[in-house]
This record gives sequence, structure tokens and C-alpha cells, in this order.
Amino acid sequence: MEQTQPMQHEPQPSVPAQSASVTFVGPIQYPASKNLRNHLCWMVQQGHKDATILFSSWGGSLHEGFALYNFLRALPIRLTMWNIGSVESVANTVFLAADQRFACPQTYFKLHGFEWGFPQPATIDHEKLKEISLSLGTDESRYLSILKERSTATDDEIARFDFFNKGTVIQAGAAKDLGIIHDVKQATMNAENPLAWNIEY
Repeated sequence: MEQTQPMQHEPQPSVPAQSASVTFVGPIQYPASKNLRNHLCWMVQQGHKDATILFSSWGGSLHEGFALYNFLRALPIRLTMWNIGSVESVANTVFLAADQRFACPQTYFKLHGFEWGFPQPATIDHEKLKEISLSLGTDESRYLSILKERSTATDDEIARFDFFNKGTVIQAGAAKDLGIIHDVKQATMNAENPLAWNIEY
């Protein structure tokens, strides 16, 4: 007797969820930043309209930080960012790229002056020192420009913190007063579309 083969069903196209969550806890440094960019590009290709990033970073490369800020601003997706630990140094620039920004209770933001690191001992001349100083000054200027544009912090408030000369820790409640975040509350994920990924590096 001829055996009947089970009926083959055509796979149904998956309907992309409209929103999804990504967790990023790490440095603003290659390859961590590259992995975040790649994943967000994939989410856009999959048709996601909203993305939530549960975010905590101690900072890292100024080059990566400013590039990541402009990348996030360019995405055709509504972006929400949560501070789930601490946001420090150039990671504040990345955080400010989001359309909606929140912080969990007991989290903080740390702002401080920038520094130039060398991967190994190096000899530099006077002209190179001036070039480094110019680069750091330019980065501080655009850091301030983004902070003013994306928050409600006034020139007087920024001057009072004087964070380029001394490190400043801003608690979540104070960050709300400055418009760095929109509210302080516990982070949540979308219960209807609980898609979530953790960015590895």
C-alpha cells in the first residue's frame, strides 16, 4: 500500500511587532556600538516602528559616541531610552538622542570633562599637543550644544555644575528638573509584544 506523505503547509509570513526592546549595558566603544547599530538597522528592516533601549554605560570613545548620537537621530523609528543603572561621560550624548527618555529610581547621570587616551606610551611634539587640545575643546563644545538642544538646562544651570572642571553626578530627580529625562519610574517592557534582545560585545 502506498504511504501518504503528510501535507506540507506553506510557512506563514510573520507579522513584525510594532515595538521591541533592546538592552545595552556596556561601553560606547567598538564593537559594542557596532552591534547596537547593526541590531537597530535589523529592527528597522523588520518593520518595527518603536524601539526601547534599556541603557547603562560608563562612556567610552568620543568618536563612537557622537557618531552613535547622529545615527540614532537618523533612524526612522520612535526611540525610547531608559537609564537602568548609570549614564556617564559621552554616553549622555547617546542617551539624549532618544525621543522619550526615562530613568529608573536610584539611577544617575555623570558628566565630566573629556580626556585623551593613548593605547601605548607615545612621544608627541608641541603641535600635536595643540591639535589634541583643539579636538577636546571641539568635542566639549558639541557636547554642550547637544545638551542644550535636547534638554531644558539653562546656561546658568550648566555653568553652576561646571562639570568640565569637576565631575558632576545628577540624580534621576534632578535630571527630570533639567529636562534630561521626562520622568522617573521603573522600566517596563511591552507586554503585548515582549520581544527583547541583549546586545553582546
